[in-house]
Amino acid sequence: MPGNLPATLTTVGAPAFVGRVQPEFAVKAWARLDFAPRRDDEAGLVVRANEGNHYALAVRARPSGGGRVARLVRRLKEKTVVVSERKLPDGMLTLEIAATRAAYKFYVTVGNGRAARAPADFDWFELTTNR
Repeated sequence: MPGNLPATLTTVGAPAFVGRVQPEFAVKAWARLDFAPRRDDEAGLVVRANEGNHYALAVRARPSGGGRVARLVRRLKEKTVVVSERKLPDGMLTLEIAATRAAYKFYVTVGNGRAARAPADFDWFELTTNR
């Protein structure tokens, strides 16, 4: 990276990235995660075409401090928009991306199994097709 700038999803050379090709249109990807972010830390799942086009469902520290949030970010034609941001309680959670031929849907569930309204340690990750 020029000038030792940190790599991000919008640059080539992400510092920690595990990728898997989406084998079909209809798939689900989910991961169980225990993560207490500090400052600019972020961990999550991404549907990525390239640096200029992707969706990121991530857990990060609250911008105002104290706690964490789930944030859905859309990057389309190199323009980034925060689609949604919700406060999360502490503890384990599950991130999920469900894809169909027509759309992607994004979910966050917290340790009690209810949908959330408001260094990462992934317990597991799984991708299945809908055959």
